[in-house]
Amino acid sequence: MGKLGWIATWALVAVFWALCWASGARAADPAIAHGLASAQEVKTGRVVAWIQDEDGNVLSEGWTVSVFRTEPPERPPNGATARVRCAHPMAQETLVVLVPPARRAALRAAFAAGPFEFRAVPHAEFSVKGDGAVVTLYTSGKLVVQASDPRLFLGRWTDLEAPANAGEAAARSSDADEPIDVGCPVSGSDEAGKGDYFGPLVVVAVRVEVAERLGALVEAGVTDSKALSDSKALRLGALLRDNIEFACERLDPVEYNAEWSAAGSLNPLLAELHGRVLARVARRGEAVVVDQFERHGLVARAVAPLGVRLTEVPRAERHAAVAAASVIARQEFLLGMRELAEHFEVELHKGAGAPVDEAGVRIVRDHGPELLERLAKLHFKNTQKILARV
Repeated sequence: MGKLGWIATWALVAVFWALCWASGARAADPAIAHGLASAQEVKTGRVVAWIQDEDGNVLSEGWTVSVFRTEPPERPPNGATARVRCAHPMAQETLVVLVPPARRAALRAAFAAGPFEFRAVPHAEFSVKGDGAVVTLYTSGKLVVQASDPRLFLGRWTDLEAPANAGEAAARSSDADEPIDVGCPVSGSDEAGKGDYFGPLVVVAVRVEVAERLGALVEAGVTDSKALSDSKALRLGALLRDNIEFACERLDPVEYNAEWSAAGSLNPLLAELHGRVLARVARRGEAVVVDQFERHGLVARAVAPLGVRLTEVPRAERHAAVAAASVIARQEFLLGMRELAEHFEVELHKGAGAPVDEAGVRIVRDHGPELLERLAKLHFKNTQKILARV
């Protein structure tokens, strides 16, 4: 094999049926991408864990190296790059079937007897992965089957019948019914306080090493913090801090107002904060899940230097790592509100509604408008409404 020629190699066929993104969109058909990867990611005879295409987009697991050449020739040393050609497997389809309560135990037993790995998924009676499919039975009775041919899979492993309008049923099923399956280790991040006039903005990232730990979080009642009372969020947040790896960024109003002015708007600042906390917990090549709050690639650019596999989806709190991050973020936000109220001896309210305006008017009348800079996010419209009334 010549030192200046092409080196031909074939990798194993990817068996990862994860959500894969190329150039910011899901592949609908087999796709090809050319790009660059470092020597640590491109190796003969194995599936690529992550790779960047020529536009800098990170391709997730499931892309397989088919041909590459290196500069210098042969296998690149650490730090060198290899030009690669990647192929993506066929896209999956989703089928949703309603399972009566009397048949759920038998369904679980059928999967337990087959080549399936049981996984922890929030709000699910069980979830399994195997034979090219991900199958989740939710407590609502919905069975969600993700496979290249879900009807064939259903007939092979169950005695359930797919509805005649299965395609329409799948289209109507909400994103919240579908599991976020990105494997472990995984880091999830979420924020609290972005819609509250008073108090800090908090962003937290949580890292989970093994799938069993995800299940333990679900069993402990970890869920989207918006579904928890303040007292429960405070208790559960304190418990999580002692038992899980996490990173937290908190911007109290003085810092927030300065950083918001420098960023020009909220989303660039949020993306930067997510990048900061994920940099402290996520390892190169690992999965990262972020609750989607923008569609312009801000988060992708913020985490690109980390070399992680990013998944951004709405309502990502259905993933236990993101839910845990949301709980700790909510706890930190509530503690920040309490600290500000006690330090300045004022009454503060959450949100941005009428009670917040009333509290703001009292603060300005008793202490002057300057105190708002230390208590509130000044770019909110509440500031103008409050100042107009005093």
